[in-house]
Amino acid sequence: MRHRALLTLAVSGILGLRVGMVAFPDWQVAVETAQVLAKVVEYPAPTPFFLYHTNLWTLVHQVLAVCLRMGVSEMRLSLILSGLMGMVSFQALSMFVFALSEDVLVAIGAPLVILVARASEFGVVYPILLAGSVHTYGILGLSLFVLVVSLFGAGCYRAGGFLLGIAPAIHPSLGFWLFVVVAIALVWDFRYLREASGHGLKYFFAGCLVTAVSLLIHLRSAFPAPPIDSSLSARYLSAFVSLWDAHRQPVGMSLDGVSLNRGALALAMLWLVAFTADLPRAAVFLLRVVIAAAGLSLLFVMASWIPPARLPAALVVLMPTRLANFNAMTFVALLLGLVGAYRTRVWSPVVTLLITLGLLLGERSLLWQWLQERGTVRGMPAWAGWLDVWPVFEFGSVALVLLTLATWHRRGNETDPVQTPGSLRRVVANGGRLGLIGLCALIGVATWQRAAPRMRLFENYATNPVFQEASKGTGLLLTGGNLNLIQLRTRRPVLLNGGGLDGLPYALDGAPEVERILRDVYGIDFFNPPEEARRIGIMPNRYNKEVWEQFSPEKWRAIRYVYQVTQVLTQAGWTLNLPVIAQDRDLRLYQIPDR
Repeated sequence: MRHRALLTLAVSGILGLRVGMVAFPDWQVAVETAQVLAKVVEYPAPTPFFLYHTNLWTLVHQVLAVCLRMGVSEMRLSLILSGLMGMVSFQALSMFVFALSEDVLVAIGAPLVILVARASEFGVVYPILLAGSVHTYGILGLSLFVLVVSLFGAGCYRAGGFLLGIAPAIHPSLGFWLFVVVAIALVWDFRYLREASGHGLKYFFAGCLVTAVSLLIHLRSAFPAPPIDSSLSARYLSAFVSLWDAHRQPVGMSLDGVSLNRGALALAMLWLVAFTADLPRAAVFLLRVVIAAAGLSLLFVMASWIPPARLPAALVVLMPTRLANFNAMTFVALLLGLVGAYRTRVWSPVVTLLITLGLLLGERSLLWQWLQERGTVRGMPAWAGWLDVWPVFEFGSVALVLLTLATWHRRGNETDPVQTPGSLRRVVANGGRLGLIGLCALIGVATWQRAAPRMRLFENYATNPVFQEASKGTGLLLTGGNLNLIQLRTRRPVLLNGGGLDGLPYALDGAPEVERILRDVYGIDFFNPPEEARRIGIMPNRYNKEVWEQFSPEKWRAIRYVYQVTQVLTQAGWTLNLPVIAQDRDLRLYQIPDR
């Protein structure tokens, strides 16, 4: 068991590392904050974006800052992080399947199928991606959550305990909810608690020690911004969540991710009540985690209907509805794991093959896009347009329950048909198994060979003339609309990050300054934003463009004097009353004259 678990971790990790680093590389937002911690980018004044950088705590920033100080480039760190995110995502899903089924083949193939079929992308309040995104924290935090409980479910208590201990240092919010869910599952079963504690307790304490040291370093290095009154802070938080935030809005019960939580809850409860004998002993813990996470998620969904002003501020900041992403991400893994638990039965490989084919040939699948890129097909076949993942989910769940009930009813027969030599059922079972091996091998090869173009993606101060010119400037850089990761690509401090306004709840001390900047520089009332700015968490492009194109040179000089802004970066289609000093097909850099 232990050797097969290590094999699953190793192979899935290698596949995920390759997929993240080569097939789906991207800039990583965590590197941007590391620039400030490493003093690669220094702010002349404590802007709201600077306060966000210095107030946001994660071990990831600290490690990246050390690497930057050692001379590793931002692009190289982003590539490494992209690979790491893919690795942890693949390992998490693989170990989830392995914990339930102990089937190495299905466990290794599962993340490939889920990635290509996009079968986990049903985020409730936050997108779920396995790779190919700039959002380091969300991908790494959720994947680590899944990996920790999966390791416990596979009986890997030492690794699970250590990662549980450092989880809050990787993602404080998801780390907190991980502690809550794991605590519920452990208290639920004292016998499992004694077993897990005996093997992994000291490793858990070692992880907690790493977290404590990381937090101490953060507290000693954080910028001591003057705190604002608690009532004022609550007013800003309530207004931002109600008017601006895209992640803390009321969640409907009919949302896809919520439906997956209900489905996962039903399957886990059925197996916990009726079929625990069919699963490995440690895997029962995983079912309890699924139930605890689903139950809490459904409660939090209902709590999201309460106005944020009536909820504790700490609960609002922790974004509790985000816990629903756990079961939304792992539903297919749960389904494949439970089917794989009956791998000695004739129907198990056949049902697994049908689920895999249904997911890969559906309209959401990346398979059709990849075939078009290679020139193999001209477009998606007409029949694929009506093949959605939901009928596959429903077929897999119903088939699993009915066939398991049939297996349970026939239990005690002297001979298992699968093990009858030369029988038709054995041929069908072996054929399903071989088909699954071949399909996973083809998907694995296609994914391994895919390489994303990097030249345009990783343009920065060293390769792009606009970013290069911006990097030479002094003072703060003002960015237009939802331009994002500009500090990362220019090594230039920015006044406000229009592409990431949703960082405000993590640095509320800077909220009054955000309000002032929005009013004076962007022409937006924080407490009454334009309709196109509401509930998106970013600066509205069209509105910002119209406001800035009406600014006179005198207005721009006033902004320079008050906010220490010397240059303005916008998209190429904007025309401001300022001299252009650099431009390309996408961007335009303006200089604000000092007189």
